[in-house]
Parts: sequence; structure tokens; C-alpha cells
Amino acid sequence: MNYTPMHAHEMRAYRVAGHAVMARELGVLCETLGDGDRHYRFETFFDHCQQAAKNLPYAPVRNYVRFLMAGPAAELLRLERHHSIDHRAPGRTRFRQHWLLRRQAKPDPALDWAFAIVMGWFGGGRTRNAAEVFDDHWRSAIEAYQYPTLWKDVDRIAEEILSHDDIF
Repeated sequence: MNYTPMHAHEMRAYRVAGHAVMARELGVLCETLGDGDRHYRFETFFDHCQQAAKNLPYAPVRNYVRFLMAGPAAELLRLERHHSIDHRAPGRTRFRQHWLLRRQAKPDPALDWAFAIVMGWFGGGRTRNAAEVFDDHWRSAIEAYQYPTLWKDVDRIAEEILSHDDIF
């Protein structure tokens, strides 16, 4: 097992790459800024779900929550690989739970915004219901990267980001 910490630049690159790949998969507008795939601007929740606010189809809202969670999920999965924690590792579930709890204890705009959306749209105003729905969405975000083509895209974009030191 690798006990060295993962570099902050690498964590950030995988977070951005996770958002970019899932934005493409879920239909969230994503545009590259500048040259190459180094800087991204993503569609806002308001822009993505404007029609949903009128007709209440939950698919765009659900997809945007998964998009918000995709970056942190990619960061977690890269950290697991960095520490050589594979799917058979006995402490993997506990590692994931502790990572998410630590991440939720700090200000994390993507996860905070995702929880707020879940609370407002799916929680019925009850924190316990929202927490369960949030956990379901979190598991879905992680499971999405089980598809090798998606993870290869995350790796490719993260490597492109890391190859340019000027972005951090």
C-alpha cells in the first residue's frame, strides 16, 4: 500500500476531469476555454434546469447533481488508485465513507451545492431523507466510473491538465 499523500495538483486535475467527462455524459454544457483541454466552464444549475423548474421533470436535476458529484468522485477514485486500494481491499468501504465525511466537513462547493439541490428537490424538506438520497446519488457518481471508457477519458483529461503547470 502506498502511504504517501497525493499531490494537490493531481487531485484538482482529476476533479476537473471528472466534471468534464460526466458533463459530456449527462448533457451538461461544457466548454473549453483557451487552448486545449486545460480550462473548462460548465453550465450553471439554473441554465441546465430552467425547463425542469417549469415542468418538474427530475432528470435534468438528477443529472446536474451527478455532475456536481462527478469531480469529487473522480478525485476519490484516483486517491484509491494512488494508495493501491483495489476493489477487493477490506477497508475500501470504510476508506470511502471516511473520505466523504472529511470532505463534507470542509467547504466543498460541489458537494455542498449538490446537497442543497437534493434537500430542495428530493428531500421533501427533511434532512434524513435528503441524506439518504444524497448517498444514493453519491454511489451512482462513483459507479459511473466503473465503465473503463469513462475512466480512460478522466485519465486523459487529467494528464492533459497536469502537463501544463501554468494552470494551478
